[in-house]
Amino acid sequence: MGRLSDLDNRQALDTLYRGSEDPWGTRSIPEKRVRYEELDRFLPRGPFARALDIACGEGDFSLRLVRVAAEVRGMDLSDVVVERARSRYPGVRFVQGDITTLAPEQLGEFDLIAWVDAIYWLSKQTSAAALRRLAEATAGRPVTFLISARIIPPFRADLSFWDGHDFETPSQFLEHVRRAFPQARGVPVQLHLDLARPADLDWAQRATRFGLKVLNGVGRYRWALRLVQRASTVPFLAWLVEPLVVHMAAIVDPGAPPYPRSVEDVTDRFLNRPLAARIVRLLLPTAMTPNQVTAVSCLLGLAAAAGLSLGSWPGLVAGAFLLHLSIVVDCADGQLARAKGLTSQWGEVFDHTSDDLSFLLVSFALGLAVWRSELAPLVKAALVAAGFTAALLLTASQYFYNEEYRTVAARGAGGGVWQDRERILLAGRTQGRGWWGRLGGWLLGYYAFRLGLMHRGLTWLNPWRDRLLERQPVDVTGRRLYWEFQAFPLWLWRLAGMSSVALLLVLICLVGNPLAFAWLMAAAGLPYFAWLLVLQRRADRRTLGAWSR
Repeated sequence: MGRLSDLDNRQALDTLYRGSEDPWGTRSIPEKRVRYEELDRFLPRGPFARALDIACGEGDFSLRLVRVAAEVRGMDLSDVVVERARSRYPGVRFVQGDITTLAPEQLGEFDLIAWVDAIYWLSKQTSAAALRRLAEATAGRPVTFLISARIIPPFRADLSFWDGHDFETPSQFLEHVRRAFPQARGVPVQLHLDLARPADLDWAQRATRFGLKVLNGVGRYRWALRLVQRASTVPFLAWLVEPLVVHMAAIVDPGAPPYPRSVEDVTDRFLNRPLAARIVRLLLPTAMTPNQVTAVSCLLGLAAAAGLSLGSWPGLVAGAFLLHLSIVVDCADGQLARAKGLTSQWGEVFDHTSDDLSFLLVSFALGLAVWRSELAPLVKAALVAAGFTAALLLTASQYFYNEEYRTVAARGAGGGVWQDRERILLAGRTQGRGWWGRLGGWLLGYYAFRLGLMHRGLTWLNPWRDRLLERQPVDVTGRRLYWEFQAFPLWLWRLAGMSSVALLLVLICLVGNPLAFAWLMAAAGLPYFAWLLVLQRRADRRTLGAWSR
């Protein structure tokens, strides 16, 4: 199309739109059609009362907003394109307007504002001022924003329309938006696999580009884009794909929590939780309570430990099956409690206590299998000690993402570990008389001891976490920073969390060689989980530094 240095005025835009329909190829270029579909996919579902589509063009994206908003208004600088949009989509209200001159009270009536593929029409200084005006006009109200821009490196002048308007990297664009909206998150929505010069890419980036080109060559462009979107959320992978992104979206969703919706490992998320949901659907019409489900899970764990302790192949297979079933059922008790409205402090105590019992007995059974082997006594002792230490480090790394310890980042308030402990101790002292009351008191006392021991042990491993818990509540920006620093260790934890390690144990026991699991935990698990704790400690230290600034 050529350079458009004169198209920043209303008359020139009118001339462009009179000359052709769809001058930007929004409907004719496949990658741009996919881009609009991706923008639509990442658009929060609402429902919204009023939506504004800034620089709406011919109204293609305005029509997509109709699905999530009761009333949609499209606005563009060109009278010609506004008339064309009205004729194409009569159900949407289109008006002529300029974002740089729009009054704050005009912006204040919308709860969804989209500014798609047009922010680079303004200079960076002007667009920054426009973003600040948007933020000020909507301050104090839950308004969702969807903003996107092209990414053009400085040496690709052939793709640029205006000198100095383009963003050179996805990070630069996201930082530009975050100056006005600190909670914005970035999503790649279009790729250009030849955007960067080969000489500017290292070997890993060239290999990544080659793999994505193969996918694109066999008609799997969407797959390539989804892989890039996933990689962009992982700090140590984002740099691999950043040079291949030609269009980036920034999403500001006040309804989204400033922390991950899930901190579960991949096995829980994709295997155990879905299986548990099926069990819950079967139990919902029955009179079975969540605590009864917890009891079943505990009994299955005890049976699994008994089977594993036998050492024979049938015992290992039975123990492996029962162990995995115990974990799935353990995932079901909480889901059932929430579905039936029966969540309770006692249920939490019972759940964690039964988990601890199963963990200890299964660990003992594995240690017994090692001790029965023909290894030298010193090697046996070292292997058992290393494997058990790896399991403890795995447990410690998991607790940093548990509710008690992520409170400071999730809700902006200090952690309540000691308050929880005192409340549980008090509950234990007030249990009823008789053996059942005494049993309940013992369990509550154990759980309070567990909380205290966990807190002391973890803060010894990571004193920075104790300082985080002592901090006053932080705002959304502070919580977002916390989870940005935690992104890499959290990604590692999700790959090899407690349930994933348990699944690995199940698979190894199926082939009748629990000793291989012990060697694997000692040789790989111990350094992996120690490294994970070091990363968590460093992330907490960086968080405190950022909060202090």
